[in-house]
Amino acid sequence: MMILANLFLDPAAIAAWIGVGLASGWLTGALMEEPSYGSLGNYILGGMGGLIGGAAFGYFKYDAGLGWSVLVAIGCAWFLILGGRTVVALRSE
Repeated sequence: MMILANLFLDPAAIAAWIGVGLASGWLTGALMEEPSYGSLGNYILGGMGGLIGGAAFGYFKYDAGLGWSVLVAIGCAWFLILGGRTVVALRSE
């Protein structure tokens, strides 16, 4: 498990990543039209994306500050939600 030794986990940063992920899920649901997994699916995908993006940023560059980490978390959340919506669109055809 030495590979995870570089991962910097600050409780406030984790809360911020999940929070911006949930906000991204809500914003995506408000701005984009169907297809989607619904509001709960948007929240879950956004929260997961925010957590994954923030943790990955913390692993590769943990000293850049919370602001950059939050921006990466937002980008990853949007990317994960877009991927989920693409899967729904392809399954509905």
